[in-house]
Amino acid sequence: MSSTKVKKIPFAREEPYDYDYNRELPPRLKTQMNVMWLVGLMVHHEFERVEYHGLENVPTEGSFILCPNHCDGFDPFTIAYGMRKKKREIWFMCKSEFWQAFYIRVLLDWIGGFPVHRDRPDLDSIKLSERILNNGNVLLVFPQGTRDRLRGRPSVESAFPGAMLVARETRTPVLPVSIHLDPDLNNKHPACVVRFGKMIPYEDLGFSEGKRRSRELKSATALVMDRIAEMWDLDREKYQ
Repeated sequence: MSSTKVKKIPFAREEPYDYDYNRELPPRLKTQMNVMWLVGLMVHHEFERVEYHGLENVPTEGSFILCPNHCDGFDPFTIAYGMRKKKREIWFMCKSEFWQAFYIRVLLDWIGGFPVHRDRPDLDSIKLSERILNNGNVLLVFPQGTRDRLRGRPSVESAFPGAMLVARETRTPVLPVSIHLDPDLNNKHPACVVRFGKMIPYEDLGFSEGKRRSRELKSATALVMDRIAEMWDLDREKYQ
């Protein structure tokens, strides 16, 4: 997976940022709730309209991994805004290049983001993910790793096994999420539909006890992406 060029981020430095993955994890829930009014303004400005379905599938306690498809830079905020009444502390992975721009780094650190290197295996981000989940919080990971700028149907081929690697190591359930945008790329403020699916228990992900098989990671990733695609199809006919 290729990383975004640093020069595309204004005022970003060229050197990689040395993030401390062993830092303390101060509670972020109060901060996230306090800025939710601003998040709502941004979301409603970004999209013509926003619909949320399946919020009854989001538990109010216990750790889990949120796995949405990725089609817009606002996706983390759109999901967090939809879940605001659940009052869950959400941490999310972001591409490491964002930490090379001080103003983005400060914002993401404040609201619960942390960097992941997308061009290589990143054991540090996986270990931090484990700490977040072991604290009973929610981890947001995009299996596709990067945005689908064409707003197409989520596919197994577009996904990577990183999210399922975290699920396997922490024995954590996965909540698939579908984000569907109006596919008209000329529409700068498309309609957005977010669907929260049924929780996939850890036992249903198909991991063998004491084994670390790559084919099991691929199979679990395919299961999650298929669930996302099934929900995405529910909104497909609206925009044909």
